[in-house]
Amino acid sequence: MKSTKEEIQTIKTLLKDSRTAKYHKRLQIVL
Repeated sequence: MKSTKEEIQTIKTLLKDSRTAKYHKRLQIVL
């Protein structure tokens, strides 16, 4: 498997999304 720049960008986006999802879950609990 080659790691292209696009693949790396996708992985970074997924990591960011998962972090944001956790943050939103915390916000929902607070609300």
